[in-house]
Amino acid sequence: MATRFLEEKLLSKRRKIHLRPWEEVIGKLKAIETNSDAISAVITCTQDVELVITYPRDSPEAAVLRSLTNLLGEKVSVIRTDHPEKPLIVKPIKSPSNRHNHKPRNFTNTITRAKSPEK
Repeated sequence: MATRFLEEKLLSKRRKIHLRPWEEVIGKLKAIETNSDAISAVITCTQDVELVITYPRDSPEAAVLRSLTNLLGEKVSVIRTDHPEKPLIVKPIKSPSNRHNHKPRNFTNTITRAKSPEK
C-alpha cells in the first residue's frame, strides 16, 4: 500500500495544487475534467508536468472552469483572487510573435558612407 502511494507520487507527472488568493499558474490548458463532486482544470507547464486545479462542483470557481472549453489547447494564466464574485481570473496568453506583425528588414538598400581619414 505505501509502496504504491510512493510510486504514484514519484512517477506521476500530475500534481494537484490549491491556489491561494493572488497566486497564479501559467501553462497550456490541456483539459477540463468533471466528476460527480468536482471540476478540474488540467494545465501543462514546463517539463510536461500537469497541474490540476480542482474545485467543488457547485462553487463559483467551478463555474469559471466550466466556461474555459473554448481555451483548450491555449496558453492561459489562472489567478485566484480574494473577491467572492470573481474568485478566478483566466486570461489567454498570446505569444509575442502573434501580437505584432514584424516585417523583416532589408539592409541591401542601406547606404553607408565611409569616413574620410583625418589628417
